[in-house]
Amino acid sequence: MNKSYKTVSCKKTYKPLQELNLIDAFLFAVSTEKIQDAEFIAKLIIERATNEKVDQITVVPEKELTGIDIGHHGIRMDLYVEEYEDRRLAKVYDIEPNKYNPAELPMRSRYSQSLTDVKLLNSGEAYETLPEYISIWILPYDPFGKNRMIYTVKNVVEEFPELLYNDGVKRLFLYVGGELGGTEKLKDLLHYFSSSKKGNVTDAELEHLHSIVEKAKHNQEVGKRYMTLQDMIDYEKKESYEDGRNEGISAFISFAKELNVPNDEILKQLMQKFSLTMEEAKAYLDAN
Repeated sequence: MNKSYKTVSCKKTYKPLQELNLIDAFLFAVSTEKIQDAEFIAKLIIERATNEKVDQITVVPEKELTGIDIGHHGIRMDLYVEEYEDRRLAKVYDIEPNKYNPAELPMRSRYSQSLTDVKLLNSGEAYETLPEYISIWILPYDPFGKNRMIYTVKNVVEEFPELLYNDGVKRLFLYVGGELGGTEKLKDLLHYFSSSKKGNVTDAELEHLHSIVEKAKHNQEVGKRYMTLQDMIDYEKKESYEDGRNEGISAFISFAKELNVPNDEILKQLMQKFSLTMEEAKAYLDAN
């Protein structure tokens, strides 16, 4: 049936661009659009999360991996990083600031890793050529409730937890509000991710990071893109509301007709329950 033309008010609740923090998906994406900025940010995150130096890397912002065929789910990585040793691909990093559903995180992490592996191993290559896979998730919530700034997840032998099952996979979950574990430098970085303000800059590297973020926030084209994005989100919310409302009205009419409720009573109930005018109620009734 045709949609009702009744105006639906959608209050805009999104934050202005200037108030976004680096953990917000949009700001992180635009701050890593330039390759040199993406490389700097990737190195900063990796080195402070792993406490190891990285040297020769290539970075692909917002890398997309398609599913194994047209009917399977693909993924988009916020930062995909390859680290080379002696010209050999040694490690792959998937860096993901994540503010989405915490319940989905374990399976989402699993799927990202499996699909990445499929793309890394060509036909005829030995399994031992697979590089190490390290995913780094930056989270505004504590995934394990232990107040740590870093949780390292690897596979182990269940009967002997002290035995590491070395399949080359490691997952690092960084909680921006954590107090335990990690280093002061990691803590400062995570604090800046959660509150990207000048007052939270504590060293030269964060100073450079802050300059990248501020350039993104004050870029007119970025501002236009952000407003367009928010308008699209508002439109989708409105459409979803109207679609759900229309489905509810149609279901009500069908049920009422099954009970042989007179049309006059159906119209009355439509106007009361769904705040419709008589003209709108009649249009719905005629369409059903």
